[in-house]
Amino acid sequence: MADTQLQTKCRQLLAGRDTPTTPLFYLVHDWRRQLVFAIAYVAVAAALWSINWRLASVAFFAFFVGRIVRDIRWWRALAKEWPTTAELIDWPRVEAIANETHEEDLPVA
Repeated sequence: MADTQLQTKCRQLLAGRDTPTTPLFYLVHDWRRQLVFAIAYVAVAAALWSINWRLASVAFFAFFVGRIVRDIRWWRALAKEWPTTAELIDWPRVEAIANETHEEDLPVA
């Protein structure tokens, strides 16, 4: 049986347990999403510019820049709070969930 979403998340937590996080850490794990949004925002801003809606195009581009600034600030906050979060996590429970097996996964005798 495939892993549950909770098991996958627990394994990811265990993998990064002792790794100090930085905003760059989050960018490395989120670059595809950021690229898709960048392409979409630039395409819409270019379309608005091409139909002579200059102010709307500039406003849309400013919205895009604001979104990036928001994400960077959020990543900085997550990185800053990671040591506290790591102390609060019940690591034995996370390990138990990550290593959990289901009856249907066990070999038949």
